[in-house]
Amino acid sequence: MSNPEVFLVGDLLRARKILPHENKTLLRDLHGSYFLNRSPVLLLHRKTAHRQDSPFGIIAYKQKNGLWKEDKWPVRLNNFELVARPAASKILNPYHTYKGVIQPRSISIYMNKYCYFITGRLAAPAFDDPDVEWPILPKPCLESQLGSAARKVLMEVHDYECLWDGKSYPHAFIVKINERHKLAHDLLKTRLSEAFGPKVNKASSKDTLLNMNMLFDCFQMKPTTWTGQGWAGQTAEAFIHVGLDASDHDLGREIMSILNRPNVKTDFYKKNHPFLSQVLPYLESHIVDARF
Repeated sequence: MSNPEVFLVGDLLRARKILPHENKTLLRDLHGSYFLNRSPVLLLHRKTAHRQDSPFGIIAYKQKNGLWKEDKWPVRLNNFELVARPAASKILNPYHTYKGVIQPRSISIYMNKYCYFITGRLAAPAFDDPDVEWPILPKPCLESQLGSAARKVLMEVHDYECLWDGKSYPHAFIVKINERHKLAHDLLKTRLSEAFGPKVNKASSKDTLLNMNMLFDCFQMKPTTWTGQGWAGQTAEAFIHVGLDASDHDLGREIMSILNRPNVKTDFYKKNHPFLSQVLPYLESHIVDARF
C-alpha cells in the first residue's frame, strides 16, 4: 500500500492500521514491536535520496515512561500516517534532501598545508571521474574561488548508470575506467609535486577531506575523518546543507569551515548531537507530550 502523504522532519506520526488483506507478520516486522499499539512516533531525519524519492526516515518512539527514544535504524515511512505537523516545519525542513535527482553528482575536496584540490566522482560506478579536470587551488585562496571550483566540477561529472544491467557493469568498462582513474591520480600527484614539491604527496593523513553531493535543491557536505588506515565518513548528524542558490562566496566559506574543523571521531556528532536533540526544541508541547 502506497502512502500519498509526504512526511517531514518534526511530524508526529503513528503506525497505520494493518488492513485485513495485508500480511500482518511482515508489517509487524516493518513496524517493530513498539509500534503494535500505534504509539506516538516523531520523524527526526529523512534519508538522502538517489534517483527516486527516499521512502525512509529515522524516527523516535514514545516509551512507556513517556520519554522519546531515537531509533537506530531507518524505517519505511509508508507504514505510517500523519497525526500533527509542527508550526516550525519550514525551519526543520529547509531542503528536500529526500527527493530524487535526475543525475546524482558528487565530488571530493581535499585540503592540506599547501592547497585545496578537488576530484570529481562518477555518479556510477564509484570511481573518481578521469574525464573532469581536477583543480588545484594554492593556499590561501578566496572563498569565492573555492566555491566556484567546487560548483564547476560538480556540474561536469559524468554518469554511467545506463550501463548497469541490474547486476553489474560490463567488465571491460570497469577495467578501462579503473586504469584511467589510476592515471588521473598519478597526473594529479605529478601536478601537486611540480607546484609544491614532492613533500606534498607524502603524508595523506595530514590532508582533510570533505565529500560533497548535489541534491535536489541543496549541496550536502559530508565531513570525513582519517583513521590512520583510511577515510571514514562522519555520521549523518554531522552533514551540512547549503542551498543550490548560495553564492560562490557562501559555498566556499562553508567548505572551508568544515575542512578546518578538528579531526573528531566518526561517532562524535551522533553521541553529542543526535537528531532527537536537534528536533525537540522546535516542537510544541501537544506534539512532545502526545499520548495515544
